[in-house]
Amino acid sequence: NELLLEAANLGYAKANSDLSKVFKFGFGGFEEDLGEAYSRASVAFAIDRSNEDAAKMLAIMFHENASEYSPYLACYYANMRQIKISRKARVASILTSIAQRFRN
Repeated sequence: NELLLEAANLGYAKANSDLSKVFKFGFGGFEEDLGEAYSRASVAFAIDRSNEDAAKMLAIMFHENASEYSPYLACYYANMRQIKISRKARVASILTSIAQRFRN
């Protein structure tokens, strides 16, 4: 837990994303802290906009927190995650077509 916290504080997006989950659900000896969870997910997403886990956590937290609910932001983060998945599919399709050209 200390290493994860240290890595996150050094600016590693994955560590911040993982800490977001830890604080959201109170895993691994950390107490549940929604403010810290949101902060860590925001930092992870700011460092790496392709971080699917951070985008998913932000979308979940916006959806669950009705007092500060923002349909626009919840949709934005959900769409960012979907765009990342779509890009992977597009790249796979391009690589497949290139491989087929070389086979022929």
